[in-house]
This record gives sequence, C-alpha cells and structure tokens, in this order.
Amino acid sequence: FFVRKQAKEHGTARQIDGRFDAAVAHALVEDVVTTGGSTLAALDAVEGAGGRVETIVTVVDREEPPGIDALRARVADTSALVTRSRIVAAAG
Repeated sequence: FFVRKQAKEHGTARQIDGRFDAAVAHALVEDVVTTGGSTLAALDAVEGAGGRVETIVTVVDREEPPGIDALRARVADTSALVTRSRIVAAAG
C-alpha cells in the first residue's frame, strides 16, 4: 500500500491506497528524510486507520533536525541506509 499526503477527490478517494490490512504489522519506507514531517503524516494515517507500524526505513537521512530523531521517538526501529555525511565523505 502507499499513503498519499491527502485523499484525492477522484479515483479511490482514499489516503491509504492498495492492499492495507490493519491486522498486520507494517514497515514504512521513505526515500529521503529531512524534517520527518511527511513520514510522520503517513504514520498518523496508518495508525488512524487502525494499523500498527513496527519499522521505518529511509534510504537517505539528510541529518537535519528533527528528522530521523522525530521518527525514532514514535517508532524505535527506525533506520537509514545511508546518511548525508557519508555520501559527502564518499564524494571527497
């Protein structure tokens, strides 16, 4: 499933679209975390629909506050595959 920023007025008109099952634990996957706001909004939507998120994974943590720390405050099992500082260091 995927979570829209807001429900569309056309199509399915849902904020959560796809095969969402509130009875199972979920992982949220985000491409880039800056402030964490959009991921927190998705988390709110999933929990508001009766779902439970056990894991959040982001590809890149831009290391900007409140960022990934705001996500970890809500879901302890939160991680990034790479951080901005590692990308910069690797680029030389």
